[in-house]
Order: sequence, then C-alpha cells, then structure tokens
Amino acid sequence: MAEFIPDKLPARASRGEERTFSILKKLPDDYLVYYEPNINNRRPDFIVIAPDLGIMIIEVKGWYLENILKASDSEVIVDYDGHQKNEAHPLTQARNYLIKLMKACEQNPRYSQLLHNDGPRKNRFLFPFAHFVILSNITRDQLSRSKDADFAQVFRPKNTITRDILLNLEEASPQEIASKLREYFDPFWEIVPMTREQVDVLRVVIHPQIEISYFTSPKPPAVAEPEPQSLKVLD
Repeated sequence: MAEFIPDKLPARASRGEERTFSILKKLPDDYLVYYEPNINNRRPDFIVIAPDLGIMIIEVKGWYLENILKASDSEVIVDYDGHQKNEAHPLTQARNYLIKLMKACEQNPRYSQLLHNDGPRKNRFLFPFAHFVILSNITRDQLSRSKDADFAQVFRPKNTITRDILLNLEEASPQEIASKLREYFDPFWEIVPMTREQVDVLRVVIHPQIEISYFTSPKPPAVAEPEPQSLKVLD
C-alpha cells in the first residue's frame, strides 16, 4: 500500500478525489502520494512519486458532461448551478504545476542528485514526468457521443482518465494500476529505480521538512556539555 500524505482526505474532498485516493492507495509500498501539496503557492490535486516510473501530477475534475458549456485545449467554460465560470483546461493546470515542481527542484541544494551526470541526457532529470486529468463523472463514450462539441478531442485518451477507466482501476491490482498510470508518461523511458536519497530530495521539495537544533549556551570547560537536541517536523 502506498504511503499517503496526509494519510486521509479532508471532509471537503470531492467524491472523485475520494475515488482517486482509494485507487492510488493501492499502489506499491514504495510509492508516495501527496494530496494538495503546496508547490510555490499552487496546489495540484495529487503528486505521485513512483520510484520505478517517475513523477505524476494529477488533476481531478468532477464535472458532468452537461456542465461543460464549451471547451478548447486552453479553456473550459463550466456551468456551476447556473453560474458560468471560465477555467483553464485541467491539463494546462497540471502542466503548470509540473513546471513549478521542476523549478522548485532546481532550488534545492541537492538538485544535482536528480540529474544525469554525463551522456546525451547530461543535466536533465533521471526520470520522466507525467501530467494528466481524471474526469471522475464522464465516460469516454459520453465524450465521443457529444453532439454539442467534439469533447473527445479536447480530453484525449493519452492524457485523460475517464470514469469508465477509473471504475476498472478500482478492481485492479497494484501492479495493474501502476502499469496503467505508466501509459500517461509522455515521453517515458525505463529508469533505474530512484534511490532513497533521491526520493528524500523530492520529499523535501514537495513537503519541506523543518529541522530545528537547540544548543545550550557555552559552559565552563569543567562542566560537561549537554548533547544537542533536535526537533524534526516530518511528513
């Protein structure tokens, strides 16, 4: 079972986020899943550290098809109880979160541990990134049959998990879920599984640790110095 941070969703979480949570929770034990982490004052729905695959940014939308009035690759107009709202396409949102995460990695003093040291990919990330959308209440068939707009081209199979796929994943094994999520990496390449140290760098970037050390004031040489005490606030 994957480690989740926090270990349970808040009461305000949507039904689609709860369903996604239950599926991601089944991933292998060494996977880390974050719900709404703060990445430079922006909060993606989920970030997954998959040591054998890479990093995933997931944006979940609980829209129903009839709520979507208009959609393009950059913008979606949604009807919320009679009030129209223009929103950035969720895939664009996920990509923006991905870029912010990459930049946050660059600011970490151990950033070089995440990069190739030589070869044709020198100074590039050792692992791939994926960003995709989950439409928890819209099936692929509904998108394809829409008469008002070609929503199937706006929410493409290569970057959108629809409700029918989501329901199938509820019955899937951890390996089957991981295998399905692998399909949303573009590009994807086989990697050497991340080391514990590399995962730790990512953990600090996504969910910073606060480390405070307390030292007593100097004592005369004849008096033994007390051991330093440290307090760590972890995930």
